[in-house]
Amino acid sequence: MSKRKVSGGKVLSSKVGKGNKNLRGAFISASVGAAKVKGSYLQSFYYRIKSSADGKVAKMATAKKIAEIVYTMLKNKTTYDAKMNLQSEENQKQQSIKRINKLMQKHGIEAKDIV
Repeated sequence: MSKRKVSGGKVLSSKVGKGNKNLRGAFISASVGAAKVKGSYLQSFYYRIKSSADGKVAKMATAKKIAEIVYTMLKNKTTYDAKMNLQSEENQKQQSIKRINKLMQKHGIEAKDIV
């Protein structure tokens, strides 16, 4: 569980709770392995976080994501379905395209100008 100090909507500091040290180590090891699997959702998640933060933060965020996936699987008694994560990745792509189009309009650039 993360602990956040917020004032006026601004996050002043945040920490990840300690939790079970055995599970924590297992999820961190799994996040390192998941970051190396080419073309996976967790790899793109890891590098998306790493682009704006350092590797340690990305590793912890990916470990937390894996923990959430495992918790959901155990709670719903289902198996892992990578297709659910592909939908989220598709949404991420659409948001990126939308952001790029907005920036192009802001700077007066048209798609035909880009070659």
